[in-house]
Amino acid sequence: MKVKHDKSKAEFFPGLLKQDEGGYLWDDRRSGYDRRKFKRRRPPFEQRGKKDRRSPELPEIIRYRIARTQLRTQLEACQTSHSFKYRFIGAIILVIVVFLGVIVFLSPVRVVKNCDMLPRPGVNWSNCLLSGKDLAAVNLSGANLHNSSFAGADLRRISLASATLAYANMASANLAYADLSNAVLRSANLQSANLSHAKLDYADLSYANLLGANLEGASLRGVKLDHAVWPDQRECAPGSVGFCR
Repeated sequence: MKVKHDKSKAEFFPGLLKQDEGGYLWDDRRSGYDRRKFKRRRPPFEQRGKKDRRSPELPEIIRYRIARTQLRTQLEACQTSHSFKYRFIGAIILVIVVFLGVIVFLSPVRVVKNCDMLPRPGVNWSNCLLSGKDLAAVNLSGANLHNSSFAGADLRRISLASATLAYANMASANLAYADLSNAVLRSANLQSANLSHAKLDYADLSYANLLGANLEGASLRGVKLDHAVWPDQRECAPGSVGFCR
């Protein structure tokens, strides 16, 4: 059967129109190199005859086949290099994203502090000077009042449930009927404060100064008093809960 040639391809390879009756040169998958030069030599008893059984080929065919093999090898190497490059860049981007995510996740939430804010539950009044203020009956439950000064303030019937009052200065403040349940008052200064009928259930008064304070009618169920200074100048023993030992 006569093979029909593709002129659009054949014109680039003059003289190489047909390799054999089975197909065209550009369909050939052979590399063009003599494999006998690259393979491990077999033992003599396994070697074939010295006669070359291949049909003679034009030098142009062999050169073309070698050039095509070299080009294919270069393309594969280029693709491998680009693939590694893209994977490397992707890995760097992933590491950066994870690093930024960890920073955002671990960074503390910045809470705005403003001592002029109106009193409300959860307000941040830490390190504020509020001495002598009239805060009677206001709701400051859950507020952050760390290291703030309420010396001499009117805090009657105030709600300070679960508020943070560690290191707060409440000397001579009027806390009659105040709700201080579950509040944190570690190392707070309550010297000469009026805590009559105040609710101090489960509050933490460890290391607090209660010297001269009025605790008449106050509820002290579950209150922690480790190392607190009692109104009669006694220092409560470690593990004191509900009463000073």
